[in-house]
Amino acid sequence: MTGSQEPAPVVPKMTVGQRIKTAWQILTNQKTMLEKLKSRKLWITVLSSAIVILGEQLGLSEVATWIVGILAGSYNIAQGIADAGRQGEVQAAFAVEEIKRARALRAAQDAHAASGMTPHV
Repeated sequence: MTGSQEPAPVVPKMTVGQRIKTAWQILTNQKTMLEKLKSRKLWITVLSSAIVILGEQLGLSEVATWIVGILAGSYNIAQGIADAGRQGEVQAAFAVEEIKRARALRAAQDAHAASGMTPHV
């Protein structure tokens, strides 16, 4: 390389396994057990189920237990829809990063080809 040539852009190196693992974690939204236990949907489900099951012993009317069950189910459905929307945003962000990496790699390959040097395989 002469003093006038600029070095090719640095492309972050990820093995195929690392890319697959990263993509899988993003797509499946993997969480630790502690994060799962902090889930509001989980606790809404547990508490509302307990109230529905024990409603009579707690002195609640049948209508009140139905209302609790319906509200909890509605909350979980709405939150699931919101989570699905966020998951789509995460997938789109991952796709953008992959496009950026591909463009950087292509630029590096083009710069290398323009320099007339043979690639190292």
